[in-house]
Amino acid sequence: MVACVVCLAGFLVRPSGPARLAVRRATLAAEAAALAPDDRGAVGRAQDAVVLARTVLADDASHGRTRETALRLADELSGAAGTPADLPSRLSLRATARASLTDGGWGLRAARVTLAAAAAAGLAQVAGFGHPAWAAMGATATLQGTTTQHAVVRALQRALGTVAGALIAWPLLDAHLGFWATAALVVVLQVVTEIVVGRHYGLAMLTITPMALLMTSLGGSGEGIALDRALDTAVGALVGVLAVVLVHARRRATAPGTGGTAV
Repeated sequence: MVACVVCLAGFLVRPSGPARLAVRRATLAAEAAALAPDDRGAVGRAQDAVVLARTVLADDASHGRTRETALRLADELSGAAGTPADLPSRLSLRATARASLTDGGWGLRAARVTLAAAAAAGLAQVAGFGHPAWAAMGATATLQGTTTQHAVVRALQRALGTVAGALIAWPLLDAHLGFWATAALVVVLQVVTEIVVGRHYGLAMLTITPMALLMTSLGGSGEGIALDRALDTAVGALVGVLAVVLVHARRRATAPGTGGTAV
């Protein structure tokens, strides 16, 4: 409930904030690509950022409160990135779901997440860690990365951030705070998390971890759960990275002049 209120507060104060941020990122990416036209990575990031910005603007343009700002931002993006000034049509929820289902990679992604979560939980259980579900969550979170590099970065951020967060939570758990003190601290940590997580995932783990551990302690003893959280998350992050590296689409070699087929 608190997270919902915090997330919706921005729409009341600055409804075009996400669109402004998306356009700013797309503009910076386009400028970086223009300075290094031979850098395929920079060009690809710029293209992705521009597509995302135009999608966000299309959504804003469909609402009366944000339409004027969205059209102005579209003109700014057009001048900076050379994109068409007119925005694409906003996809309905049904159309978005249909496009996701027709994407041939969704089955592979679903299988990878399922297998990684099961493997991480199984390893944590065999190792005797107290909360195998945390290992499954660590693997699943790692697999949210869009590329192998992104997944590795997320794994490092989650693992190291969780270890640091567990160290922060340790004295709080040993203090044996009462229910209301714990609840108040959880609310504060939740608010800080919602502010930070969009900017840096690793830093957000410094508040997510104590928050999760404090809530867990309300249901029973908090003894040893900080160490369990760190170990389970490390196992999950490692399994997630292995899943990204080992489970992916392969391309079958074809005769010259024909296109490759993903299998």
